[in-house]
Amino acid sequence: MKTILKILQIGLLLCSGVWGQSSFPGTTANISAWNLKGFNPLARSMADTFATVIALLDPEVIALVEVNPDFIPAEICAELGRRDLWYKRVIMEQPARQNIALLYKHGVEITNPRFIPGSDDGNAQLRLALAADVRIDQFDFTLIAVHLKSARGATDRATRDRQTAAIAAFIQTATSGTERDVLVVGDYNMIPGQDNSNFASLNSNNNLHFISDSLAGAFTHIGTSGPGNFLDGYAIALGHTREYIAGSLRIVPMHDVMGMTLLGYRDAVSDHLPLDAVFVITENDD
Repeated sequence: MKTILKILQIGLLLCSGVWGQSSFPGTTANISAWNLKGFNPLARSMADTFATVIALLDPEVIALVEVNPDFIPAEICAELGRRDLWYKRVIMEQPARQNIALLYKHGVEITNPRFIPGSDDGNAQLRLALAADVRIDQFDFTLIAVHLKSARGATDRATRDRQTAAIAAFIQTATSGTERDVLVVGDYNMIPGQDNSNFASLNSNNNLHFISDSLAGAFTHIGTSGPGNFLDGYAIALGHTREYIAGSLRIVPMHDVMGMTLLGYRDAVSDHLPLDAVFVITENDD
């Protein structure tokens, strides 16, 4: 059994290059989430394609799911470095073959990466949610990146109910002190209107605002014949995280940005479109 708390590649190590003085010339930061379509092992050559997408997004932090194999984030960082874009990475070893990673720009601080106990429902084939403490200029928060159980059957929903209950319990504890800002991002595998029990379980303590609800009716997943479902999600702390710029959350039409058809993008890049939101970083509302 792998030791899940062993850090393979901690973001405090430099991906590549020499870092200068930390600074944020602007007043806002973009925080993104994206599924890499790593159900099957990804070819090393895909790192260049992924780096192109991330360069176009230009996020301060991006949560990546379906990371498979674990060396892909390091390769993406190296490709970004060749574009003079300098990112660090956090990825921790876990039993599931599909992993979760965080990439973040120089100047962003990420500390205390840890898995959320029970967020894999005790099933080594599922993914443990990854939590970390993040600071971007004055904005500090707990980031939770998730990749929950897929499929729509009653058994699948029941599994997600237990996974989300574990995450809700973690959030309740994590926000019991001075830190109240929380972001929950990634592949929820939950469809608004169909998986209401899952959303209710994740928000059982009524401390989340699902800002992705504003995009209901759109799609983030691309099926074999075209638009699929809205499987990816984005939540912030209810009553806190006032740094979020209302209405800024968007599904990035990366196929259009890259000059590709939707199905061409699905075949060559990923079967998910990225989510991206903007936050003010010049203040902290805790």
